[in-house]
Amino acid sequence: MMTEYLHPEGIVFTIFQAYEYKEAPFYIMDSIYGSTFCMETGFHGNHGIHIGTTFLVRHFKFHFSKIHHFGFEAATW
Repeated sequence: MMTEYLHPEGIVFTIFQAYEYKEAPFYIMDSIYGSTFCMETGFHGNHGIHIGTTFLVRHFKFHFSKIHHFGFEAATW
């Protein structure tokens, strides 16, 4: 299923995001740009980690099957 493929990409994304924070020439306290950048990328990373983890838990608890997958189908619309 797609979860086995997407989970490693999420880990790589989080590693790149941490690297981006470390190498950025500005910090959250420097300017409005720094605080906006940190807030938006932080929310995006947080969303990806929590929603991705929830999706994986539901997958491993067999909440999806070939017949029962309405939640996934509704989310993709």
